[in-house]
Amino acid sequence: MLHGFKSDKPDFVVIPTTELRQRMESIHGSKGENFHSTEEKQCWETRGLGSEDKLLIANGRYENPVRDFTQYLNEKGWGALIRKLSGQLSSPASSAS
Repeated sequence: MLHGFKSDKPDFVVIPTTELRQRMESIHGSKGENFHSTEEKQCWETRGLGSEDKLLIANGRYENPVRDFTQYLNEKGWGALIRKLSGQLSSPASSAS
């Protein structure tokens, strides 16, 4: 769960553990994250960024694909999780009945 720059409403990042670990190590060389969401429904990992970069994020002008977690934000992330779980639920063992 994370809070946006301007909103009091919480957002959620739903991401596979392996993907999160790889991306955090790519950004920081270690685990740990600090996510922020924007009014434009973007999600960014902001740990270690300066105020100029954070202002670019808040204004929708920041670009860095490694720090961009938008595809895992709210409905997008939940949708991926539901699709994965649906695939597991329709495995041969459960469809044999």
